[in-house]
Amino acid sequence: MITIDDLVPFDVYTNIRDTYRQRAMTYRADRRIAIGDHITMVFENKVTIKYQIQEIIYVEKIKQDYLIQNEIDNYQPLVSSNHNLMATMMIEYSKEERADALAKLINIEDFVYLHIDDQKIKAIADEDLERSNSKKTSAVHFLRFDIPKELIKKHHMIIQSKIEIDHPEYKYITNLDNQFFYRLVADLH
Repeated sequence: MITIDDLVPFDVYTNIRDTYRQRAMTYRADRRIAIGDHITMVFENKVTIKYQIQEIIYVEKIKQDYLIQNEIDNYQPLVSSNHNLMATMMIEYSKEERADALAKLINIEDFVYLHIDDQKIKAIADEDLERSNSKKTSAVHFLRFDIPKELIKKHHMIIQSKIEIDHPEYKYITNLDNQFFYRLVADLH
């Protein structure tokens, strides 16, 4: 859980932003996985979301505690915890391709799965608001994977994990190496 006390005060953050940002981006890169050529997923946790909140506060020059708490409340649901892995899925096409691609990928968020050994876990997408409509999907989706507790307990014995997108217009599977998977499971403890 993120609290105001976890955040760096605005004036201090302003002075250390470049260093903080560089460390956060390096950390975030270790939690990022490509699924095919046009989709990446970042598995979120307290560190990545805290950085997002710090940046919003900085960019929007938010200094009032109640407004800072608003941002925390907005982003808190994206922190992985207990048995829920949270991820941000980004659809990335060139400016010229984007409109056509997003029109073809309507409801792609409903075709995302995490495989852990022989279990297939469907992503629960965009619980805050609908991001696809009849004309296009959004370029960003927020996903939750509800991991069975028995898998969390035996994570050190997991043989294979992978992410699958099985949309009619975008089919890819990306294997997760064990180190990557173990970093994710650590967020649940």
